[in-house]
Amino acid sequence: MLYRRPIGSLLLALKKPQLKAFHRALESFDASQAAVLAQAMDQIKGSQFALAHGCQSAPRLQAFPICEYENLRPWIDRFSRGDATALFGSHSGITPQRCRFVTTSGTTGRPKSIPVTPASFAVQAASWQAWGLSAFEAHRDAAFWDVLPVSATTQGSMSGLATWAMQSASFKTLYAVPDRAQRIAPFELKLKALLRLTVGNSNIGMLMTANPSTLLMLVQQLETHGFDLVRDLRNGTFFAGDPVLLGVSGLSRRDIGAARRLDRLLIERGHLTPADVWPRLKLVAMWLGGTLGHYCEALRPMLGHVPWRDHGLVASEGRFTVPLGDGSPDGVLDPRGAYYEFLPAESASEENINGSGGQNGQLIPPRDLIPGQQYRLLVTTLGGLTRYDMHDIIECRGHYGNEKGGAPLIRFLRKSSQFANITGEKLSAFQVAESLTLLATSGRESYQTLKDTRFMTLAPNRDGIPPHYILYAESSCQDRHMWEEIARQLDQSLSGLNCEYQEKRASGRLGPVGIAFLKSGSLEQLRTHHLDRAPGATAEQFKQPVLWDDLTSPLRDMAFEV
Repeated sequence: MLYRRPIGSLLLALKKPQLKAFHRALESFDASQAAVLAQAMDQIKGSQFALAHGCQSAPRLQAFPICEYENLRPWIDRFSRGDATALFGSHSGITPQRCRFVTTSGTTGRPKSIPVTPASFAVQAASWQAWGLSAFEAHRDAAFWDVLPVSATTQGSMSGLATWAMQSASFKTLYAVPDRAQRIAPFELKLKALLRLTVGNSNIGMLMTANPSTLLMLVQQLETHGFDLVRDLRNGTFFAGDPVLLGVSGLSRRDIGAARRLDRLLIERGHLTPADVWPRLKLVAMWLGGTLGHYCEALRPMLGHVPWRDHGLVASEGRFTVPLGDGSPDGVLDPRGAYYEFLPAESASEENINGSGGQNGQLIPPRDLIPGQQYRLLVTTLGGLTRYDMHDIIECRGHYGNEKGGAPLIRFLRKSSQFANITGEKLSAFQVAESLTLLATSGRESYQTLKDTRFMTLAPNRDGIPPHYILYAESSCQDRHMWEEIARQLDQSLSGLNCEYQEKRASGRLGPVGIAFLKSGSLEQLRTHHLDRAPGATAEQFKQPVLWDDLTSPLRDMAFEV
């Protein structure tokens, strides 16, 4: 195994101190957390944000309420427009010019713009390197071969930062494709180009992407276009486009020997598999938790012959966990990534928590998390987010080293009830309600039905090909043609309000909104279902859900058809 052994061995040797530093931070979890909190509070000392919360001198975390992005938006907007002291103290040296800004979908129609300060960039980069070194430590062979990343390259996305800007130069020498290939659009063409660049590269040792749905699409493209890819490998062509126009080197590369080998497999079976084209594949890196199990199971027949490593709990707001084992989304909280607090998952309604500070007394420190219990994650980061509600529901899975009070092992379960998430779009109830309201008030006579409809709710259908959302309607009007037009307009409106939804629709990872009619009395059945699941709740407390998260089975049972 001589191909990458010198580079891989050097990479592991040079970075060994960083992995040791990560484990030392885990072993002194409380001290590491105290240092992060002190740095975060020092950064905002003297800022307009701190002064507005009554902090005339050194800020104390207790002075700040639990919040979400919309509570912080005015301060972040002023900071991004050049008012450096809106969010950080003048002594911190943090200015908009020294920061990156990551754009992601927000709760409303306006995207979130998350500041990435030099300090928050550094801790996220260190966490990514701890993840990579831990994975390579367990799978040393993977470090000796090429890595195929499938990611955005834009600095305005977290995946772009994580794949390109936050990775060390030594790790990027393992990349099998140029970064320019990641910029190809549309998404389907990009996948074809990545396959064309690597179908003859038998030295691929690792596949790396965020979402398993992306790898599923990549494998499907390989099976569909095997003959085209092998022909191009033989002739130095690219069936899906002109390499000169695409401007990507390597798309006209020829490999007669690889073409002959793959040709024989095509003649035998009629299609190619990942094991055929990447026989030295040693590791697959992707998210395994939350609502992504459907894609993982679909990938198992194709990629189940190699170990899988979860990326951890990663968001635009930061990188928070590092999985230390294979085949599980459980990860240890990185004590350097943020200062962590938790709320019981069902402690109170979100309307009573966010922005009020009224539930601060229920906040739980990491050392007190109980294995098997579910919680909501709050973070205070070096990027200016203070007691920020991630809207993530996690489960404690134990503690690092099995020591009570040590760094918790946590697993991401789902977004909170205000959100639904099939493949990274993070659709919010506000966006659905806003879209339906816009349609109902559009003035189109055919949409009068929306006003007269007793109950409507949007819910994910993860079993669809591709997965998509379904608009369930309990209505006296069941004109399917009209409702399909409403669904089409709703799909367009959601794309306009949510940049992540728009991107997933454009790439084909999400299908268009579908329609299902609910039987008469469905709303009352849902009310009863809610009361059965929430002992002590009253009928008046039930709110008609405009976005139904994961509990789609009651809706399916009440629908005429899906």
